[in-house]
Amino acid sequence: MGKLITTSLSPAQVNALYSGAAVQLEIVKAPGANKFIKVNSVTIGLNAGSAAFTGGGVLTVEYTGGSVNALGASATFPVTTITNGGTLTDLVSTKFATTATTAVVLPTVNCGISISNATAAFAGGTGANVVVVVDIDTVTVA
Repeated sequence: MGKLITTSLSPAQVNALYSGAAVQLEIVKAPGANKFIKVNSVTIGLNAGSAAFTGGGVLTVEYTGGSVNALGASATFPVTTITNGGTLTDLVSTKFATTATTAVVLPTVNCGISISNATAAFAGGTGANVVVVVDIDTVTVA
């Protein structure tokens, strides 16, 4: 396990991840010159509030400024990760980096990690808290 970076997202931030197109919200800052971030896993936790999230789209964790998925091809989180089927119960979902050679992730030097939603806006979520935990290693390339 590498370094754990934890980010809490308010309902307003979750609902703003889509505005006619994907909106990236940086959850891990860029590591600096001659370094890149290797993502080992991402966990998204929903602490339910007084109103469930509705609508929404598939969540993707990607390198900031592009569309390269930080975990490989299988690293999207379904809508139910946030909406939880409309129920007001807590939920946790974890995805691990793809190790298959056909899904090699090509990270970008000095680039952060963002979360985005490319398909439809979430709504609601009053009182909820979404926690994103990213397990990373920082690699120096020169």
